[in-house]
Amino acid sequence: MEYTITSTDAKHFNRIKVNLPQPTWKYSNVMITSFIANCNILVLKIGDYIEFDINGTTHKLIITSNVTDVRGARTFIATLPAISNINTIPIQFTVRTDERISIHSNQTFTIKDMSYNFKLILGLYYDIQFPITSEYNGTTYAYDIQAIGYFLSTPVLYLLSNLGGVNYFNMSNQHYKIDANSISMRMLNSFTASMPIISSNAEFSKITLSSDLTDFEIILVDANLQEVDILNPVYITINISNASESMTLEDLERYEYTRKINKDAEIARLQMIKARYMSLNKEVQGDVEQVMQPLS
Repeated sequence: MEYTITSTDAKHFNRIKVNLPQPTWKYSNVMITSFIANCNILVLKIGDYIEFDINGTTHKLIITSNVTDVRGARTFIATLPAISNINTIPIQFTVRTDERISIHSNQTFTIKDMSYNFKLILGLYYDIQFPITSEYNGTTYAYDIQAIGYFLSTPVLYLLSNLGGVNYFNMSNQHYKIDANSISMRMLNSFTASMPIISSNAEFSKITLSSDLTDFEIILVDANLQEVDILNPVYITINISNASESMTLEDLERYEYTRKINKDAEIARLQMIKARYMSLNKEVQGDVEQVMQPLS
């Protein structure tokens, strides 16, 4: 069976919730075969902010207009005065020759915090701990950002669904933090703002109880599992086939087990594996350093 479904909630076009007809067989193999939309993604939205402490005084840079098209660091900086209150704050943004952004002020400053969208655009999406303190470079106080920003969401996007068991674990850089989700589709972000998005799927499929199809939910998220703000409906095509005929008794037992297993317990198990790996890696690194010591 083939279906085409679309999002209808204007406040959350990245979400689709639908009641599909229940097939006559007990287990269904579900695959999202394609994703179609127009690339109108909010890369900065009203209320996004950067909080500064400049020479002991708190200032907050706030975005006052929604933005869907930022073509690079120079475009972002040129647009900033029109979409924010940057002119009221003693802070300047510049672009270095390698397209990385620097933040300057004539006074010492600290970046106390910023919204998620600003982290992506500025290039602070990696393992950065706030607050960040400026350094004097001989002429001004500055902070040089070490990565180039993402100007149209992250390089990879996912469709999460409420069907089936957990099949994806995002092992983050933060100690003991693991994100577990049920991925139904992965999309490589080669998008262009305002242009069509057409992606196909041949990686992920789910075996689920056919009765679960009557409460089917899909959410579009970025690589950090943050919901994507898209300003037009999205369409997906779904293929549903009979999985019962091809499932062995072992498959059924495995499916029932993965369906019932507690998600928190599974995450805890992976945390233990990660902790053991990190401990082993530290020991190996110590042995390498010991071997590399110069002979006395």
